[in-house]
Amino acid sequence: MLVRPRLMFLSADGGPLPEVARSAGLRSLRLVEQAVRQESGALLDTFDGLIYRSGAYLQARHEGGKRLFELISLEGHTIACAPVAKRAAFAVDLPCGELREQLSQRAGVRRLLTRARLDTSVIEYRVLDGLDKTVARVAHTCGTIAANQADGVSARLPHTVSLLPLRGFEQQGEVIAAALSEGSWSRVACPYPHWMSAAGLAPEGDAPKHEIALDGAGASIAGVCHVLKSYQHSMRINESGTREDVDAEFLHDFRVAVRRTRSLMARMKKVFDARRLQHFRAEFSWLGALTGPTRDLDVYLLGFDGYRVGLSEAENQALDVLQRFLRKDKSKEQRLLARGLASARYVQLQQDWGRFIADAPNGTLTKTAGQSLQQVANGAIGKQLQRVRKLGRSITPDTPAAAVHALRIECKKLRYLLEAFGSLYGGAESKALTSALKRLQTTLGDFNDYEVQVHRLRDFAARMAASQKSAVPYDTFMVMGRLVERLQSLQGEAREEFHERWRQFDSKKHAAYAACAFADAAV
Repeated sequence: MLVRPRLMFLSADGGPLPEVARSAGLRSLRLVEQAVRQESGALLDTFDGLIYRSGAYLQARHEGGKRLFELISLEGHTIACAPVAKRAAFAVDLPCGELREQLSQRAGVRRLLTRARLDTSVIEYRVLDGLDKTVARVAHTCGTIAANQADGVSARLPHTVSLLPLRGFEQQGEVIAAALSEGSWSRVACPYPHWMSAAGLAPEGDAPKHEIALDGAGASIAGVCHVLKSYQHSMRINESGTREDVDAEFLHDFRVAVRRTRSLMARMKKVFDARRLQHFRAEFSWLGALTGPTRDLDVYLLGFDGYRVGLSEAENQALDVLQRFLRKDKSKEQRLLARGLASARYVQLQQDWGRFIADAPNGTLTKTAGQSLQQVANGAIGKQLQRVRKLGRSITPDTPAAAVHALRIECKKLRYLLEAFGSLYGGAESKALTSALKRLQTTLGDFNDYEVQVHRLRDFAARMAASQKSAVPYDTFMVMGRLVERLQSLQGEAREEFHERWRQFDSKKHAAYAACAFADAAV
């Protein structure tokens, strides 16, 4: 479904459209009011604005007693529209069809959140020519919009007109558009950003920027603290969603920020006072351990549909026992996680850490802290790249999984450094190196995931067999055994893929760039 685009216009003051037509001298065309309706609706997106970033927006409205979701492109096309259940929180909750498919691609596993609420009055018109033929349809919307939050105050929605010329009457449509533009109406590609701005919201959501603008000539401690502040911001904005289990990506992004913080502290330890840093390294290690079990179970549950591929109906029923077991485990671990994030220890950690990274640039500096950020970043990245190369070149088809996992960890540390200081290394060559590293990481991550899943499935089977609360059907263990075999086969494929990914990463082209880019290092 892809309906022809509507022409959109905004005005601060509006005004009756028939008067606009008469004042513009449109004697051959007239607007006839067809219907007036009151609507309460909403604008939805993920927390990080994935739908908007994909080039669309999602509007919910009621029509004929049904709740409709309409996915509209930023160019004005209706991409998909369908009635939905009141409790539809994720794309997977929607009925099978184009809307579900489109939102699955755009929003993934993120919850569809109501970002703003609309209360509007809509006047619909038909545009008739001299022969009383309908040449276009026009809708004039006005009302209020409010951010969907506790302190969300209603604001005036910009008057909005949508104009849809009928097929064969595009010329008349342009005449009407010109008349509107000559008046108080401004033609816009999409009203959504203007609506969100009226509500005090950013259309792209609340995700932090990935690339942080840094001054390479400035003191390294100032730049490093600037990066660490952005990581703390990421933790804080994902904190509530993680604690309340809004969707799995809140915890994922929270953990990424924790891992990046720990990695940067380790790579930049000479920038700070070692004694003070030791306390924070221990506390963030605790935080990483606190969030790990819940995230592991999220990964299993999110990938459960993949486990079911190729299984018979009876085998899928047998697998339901494992899914219920994992959900029960997840609920338990989520409670422990929520308790930890509400604890005095966590609150104190964030307060102390915030003060530390705010005050560090103004305190007594180490020798490295006073050196330029460019030199310190060059040294850290160059040294980490050497570690990765040494490990990667030693990998053979017979290398134990533990050594492959060690390479994955070192690659992750290198990527964190490249992304933390990415603004210091602009250009296509830097992006090409990072892209090759990401592809390598994906293969290494797949290899490790299969290894971990095999061990965890065996552990789940042992725990389920030892449980005295309910007998586990024999068929469930049989299906779990088949899954182990499948995962081992996939791990073998990932091992074979590694060598090509490594060849692409460890190329002469990337080596030449790195030798030049990271040469001027701090001593």
